[in-house]
Amino acid sequence: MSEQLETPTKKFDFTDIQTLTTYLDDQQRILPRRITELSIKNQRLLTKAVKRARLLGLLPFTVQAEY
Repeated sequence: MSEQLETPTKKFDFTDIQTLTTYLDDQQRILPRRITELSIKNQRLLTKAVKRARLLGLLPFTVQAEY
């Protein structure tokens, strides 16, 4: 049986910035499922939490480019 089916649902809290940033790349974009290896349900919960944190100003929408 697949390990993904056995993993419980993770609790992604939009106030837990430390956990959310582990699933973001250097440009603050959400990493895809093939890299994070989360289940579909967990990836959706992660996306909602990141978007909530961005709306509240806890995470940036974009990163300033350094030229």
